[in-house]
Parts: sequence; structure tokens; C-alpha cells
Amino acid sequence: DVAAAAAAAAAASAAVASPAPAEVSASEAAALTEAAEAAAADALAELQKKDEELQELQSRLAASEQSRQSAEAEIASSAAVAAAATTALHKAEEQLRVAESEASKAQEELSTTKAELSTAKVELGTSRKA
Repeated sequence: DVAAAAAAAAAASAAVASPAPAEVSASEAAALTEAAEAAAADALAELQKKDEELQELQSRLAASEQSRQSAEAEIASSAAVAAAATTALHKAEEQLRVAESEASKAQEELSTTKAELSTAKVELGTSRKA
């Protein structure tokens, strides 16, 4: 559309600018000039429309780029949070192993204490009978 309008405007402009043959009347020259001006106006309007479309596309591209950068930042942040959570989980697992080990030792000590208490009761009963 733009190329055709530009070609028509150039042809009309060339026709008006070239020396007119004797048989071209002033009204014909005016009509050619008017047609050239109309074609140029149409081409300019189309060019402005295309420029607006280009600006809109550039704006959308910039917004998309900003969204992409935001998403990358979110991913990086999420990865950092995941790494911190994994580290905390490993620490908690280690603390649980230590607590289980201590509980096991305490259970052994309790069993030993119960056995000693039972033995002491038996010895006390034996000494009372004697």
C-alpha cells in the first residue's frame, strides 16, 4: 500500500515537474498535481499508521523483556530460597539424628537404672529377711 502510493505520488510529481507538452491544459496539470498531493497524503498517513504500529510493537517488546527479567529474578530468588530451605532441612536432619542418639543413650541409662533398682529391691528384701 505504502509502496504503491509512493510510486503513484512519484509518477504524478514527475509528470507535473517535467515540461508539459503543449496539449496538456492547466486543468489537467492541476488535476495531476491534486492527484499527486492526494497520493502523497495517503502515503504519509499510511507511514504514520505504520510508525504507530511499530511504536506499539516496541512498547510490547519492552514490556515482554521486563516480564522476562522479572521472571528470571523470581526464578533466582526461588532458587536461593530452595537452597536455604535445603540447608535448613539438612541441619534439622542432623539435629534429629543427634536427638535420636541421645534418646537412645537415655533409654539405655533408664534400663540400666531400672535393673539396678530391681537388684537393690531384691537385695533389700533379702537383707530384711535375714
